[in-house]
Amino acid sequence: MEYPDKPGVYLMKDDTEILYIGKAKSLKHRLSSYFQKNLNDKAGDIISRTTDIRFFVCENEVDALLLESNLIKEYKPKYNIRLKDDTKYPYLKITDEEFPRILVTRDIEDGKIYGPFSSAKALRKTLKFMRKLFPLRSCSTLKKKECLEFHIGLCPAPCTDRIREGEYQKNVDRLIKFLEGKTDELISELSEDMQKASEDLDYERAALIRDRIGALEKIRIKQTVNLPVLGDLDVVVFPGEKKRCYTVLLMRRGRIVGKHQYVLECTFEEFLTQFYTDHLIPPEILLQSPLDSLLSQFLEKRRGTTVTITVPRRGRKRKLLEMAEKDAEIHLKYVYGELELLRDELGLKGIPVRIEGYDISNIMGTNATASQVTFINGVPSKKHYRHYRILTRGIDDYAMMEEVLQRRFKNREVLPDLMLIDGGKGHLHVALKTLQRLGLDVPVVALAKKEEEVFSKDLGPVSELSKQLLISVRDEAHRFAISYHKTLRKKALTKSVLDDVRGIGVRRKKLLMNRFGSVDAMKKLSKEELNAVIHNESVAERVYERLHQDN
Repeated sequence: MEYPDKPGVYLMKDDTEILYIGKAKSLKHRLSSYFQKNLNDKAGDIISRTTDIRFFVCENEVDALLLESNLIKEYKPKYNIRLKDDTKYPYLKITDEEFPRILVTRDIEDGKIYGPFSSAKALRKTLKFMRKLFPLRSCSTLKKKECLEFHIGLCPAPCTDRIREGEYQKNVDRLIKFLEGKTDELISELSEDMQKASEDLDYERAALIRDRIGALEKIRIKQTVNLPVLGDLDVVVFPGEKKRCYTVLLMRRGRIVGKHQYVLECTFEEFLTQFYTDHLIPPEILLQSPLDSLLSQFLEKRRGTTVTITVPRRGRKRKLLEMAEKDAEIHLKYVYGELELLRDELGLKGIPVRIEGYDISNIMGTNATASQVTFINGVPSKKHYRHYRILTRGIDDYAMMEEVLQRRFKNREVLPDLMLIDGGKGHLHVALKTLQRLGLDVPVVALAKKEEEVFSKDLGPVSELSKQLLISVRDEAHRFAISYHKTLRKKALTKSVLDDVRGIGVRRKKLLMNRFGSVDAMKKLSKEELNAVIHNESVAERVYERLHQDN
């Protein structure tokens, strides 16, 4: 087949899936090269499996690069690099709607995006504070009915026409100024509004604006004390030659808020295009060496505006770059080296970047629980931990393990590179059988507590160094399972028959216990005596019936 001598993107497929997606300055020259001798192992493997090649012609090489990155993100071909650290930091998004919303998200598509931020919990707390200053709706649809958020001052109720679109947009614009650190300008605008409200004798509104100005003044003092020298930027480094440790430090408003780290055998172009297809592009990026014009154009086209590429030689930015380089070298030498050893000893297909550990806690036959802990790049990633409250009846560790694995893999796309089960040969067999039934190919090992013996099927033995890593995963899974089990036991000990009654919450339960002292004392009361505290005849009747249900 003849291919055009133009820039474009090509897709190599077998009978069932897309194997590889690539871009070319000339489709003709690039695709012809696949049918020559002396191909490397990867290219040879792709060609041996390819049954169909499709292509898209693009206007220029930059457009080809953009299309390639988007197609890789959509189809996730087997032979393209995959950035698998599974770390997604939270962002703030202002939506593109008639009455925009502001929300916490991990999706950077569409809308006006701010971030990333290091803590989703702290971000949600900050978001609530911002909406008190500048109320915006949070509901996904305008329901034509006022909700609780209107009555507590978090929403101006555009759904009932209580605020005009122009006035609502003013709140959005001021919120954006707040996020961009334009506090002085914001205070000046609000001061004018307060003055006008006073002149119009609208003292309630003037007092509200005064309180908002006071809150902003406190923030301005903090900003003055901690004035950042550096703004929003990413630091990208890649120590190593063939096997590179790509490290990206995320700095926002002068503070490091996150880090991504990948050990890959790929070009800088492949890494950069895939990383910035999934992550927000900041106004400045620090690099070890200048960037070629193709990648610069790619970044600016994706961001929609200028991106400054800096290669610092001195000062704070140079120190920041050196810090990232040192961190990457340590990771490549120690952490990755340990994972590489584990891969080689077990005979895994790739580096076990993501290891998941599972344990069942079933003390005294009650409140059975299970834990799933996740280690990424050899260290715990606690935001990926999961608890499971076991539904299986009776004391059957094998059935419980089967239940947990079925629930874990039912709807979640990200698969571990290695699974560790706390147990022996029986637990290993159950795990393998469950995964086989689910059609999943995930390597599994089991680690027995008594002799610290590692069991596996078709995997090799491990050294003491590798075993210590597996033990640390197993021990963390055990600790996490026990902690949840204790929490459930504590709840069970404080559970009352009142908890089963519809209409009895924490407040009413407390009132009843304070008034009568115990459930046994309540059983001696009439419905009227119970209602004297509850003040709801139907709920009092339900309480009375529940108290006498077992008599």
